[in-house]
Order: sequence, then C-alpha cells, then structure tokens
Amino acid sequence: NMRTGGGLQAREGDQEGIRDFLRSTAGYFDYKLGSEIKVKSVLDKLWLYPLRSLLTIKLAARREQGIDTELEILLPVTRCAMKEEDLVRCVGILLDNAGEEAVEVNGGKVQILILQEERELLIAVSNSCLSKPDLAAMQRPRHTSKGVGRGTGLASYRRILEGYPGSVGRTLWADGILTQELRIGEE
Repeated sequence: NMRTGGGLQAREGDQEGIRDFLRSTAGYFDYKLGSEIKVKSVLDKLWLYPLRSLLTIKLAARREQGIDTELEILLPVTRCAMKEEDLVRCVGILLDNAGEEAVEVNGGKVQILILQEERELLIAVSNSCLSKPDLAAMQRPRHTSKGVGRGTGLASYRRILEGYPGSVGRTLWADGILTQELRIGEE
C-alpha cells in the first residue's frame, strides 16, 4: 500500500514528493523490520513448536489490532510437564482474554513472559485493564464479564490445570495491570 502511493508520485514525476515519501517511511520500515527480527530471535528460544506456532499467530493478531505486545523468553524453553495440546489451550485462553481486555484500553498493552526453570515452566500474561476486575469472582465457575453465552475460557483453563497436580494458576492485579501466571511444575 505504501509503495503504491510512491509509485503514483514516480509516474507523475513528483521527485520532491518521492523524497518526502521515502524520508517519512524509512523509519517505519526500519522499525517494522527490527521488530520482526526481535520477535523471531525471541521465538527461536522456544523449542515447544505448538506453543511457538500459537504465539506467532497471536502476536500477529495483536499487531493487527494495534495492541502493543511484548514477548520475553529469558532462557531456551525445551520441556514442559503438560501435554502440548493442554498447554496450547491454556496459553491460548490467557492470550485471548488479555487481548480482549487490552483492546478496550486506549494504548492497551499485552506482555508475555516465559521462563524455563529447573523443575518448572512459568508463563505470565499481563494486560492493561480499564478497571480492577473482581479477582474472587474470576475464580468462580461460569463467571463472565463478557455477557451471556461467553466466559467459558477460564473454566476450561481451571479444568485443565486440575489434571496437573504440579501446576497452578494465579491472578494478580497491580497499577492497572492484570497478570495471569501459569506455573507448570513437574510432579
């Protein structure tokens, strides 16, 4: 789209317009390319390929929604005590919930941290919130703030966690940021 605009200026011989166009878009392309390289290098630390695929898709979706999203993986992630399909469902639920809330906040943000420890995998998903949620209500079955027929994600998330005795989910609130921590420990 951006090249099309410059192409029209070139066909019409607007050299000054072309120079202005190139100056104004160069920083954008440098930023986009740098951002893509950074995300790719971070994702290279994630050796759990189904989770890597999910994060790739969710990061692209957040970018399209205009939500500033950061991913940090501190050390290579090579193993997880949870079945891959359950891990993808849990993380998908947390990311979807974070994205749905962050899109409502002007300048909303989502942050994802993944840390492989010796006997545990920590995944923390944080997002901007308009107001403090009722943390106790979030733990109740069938609780939803999204309307009738919605809100089954956290209930599914809790059911999955029940099948993994070494794992725990925790919800934290501080300074306008909601954080969902998923700790997956070895039994």
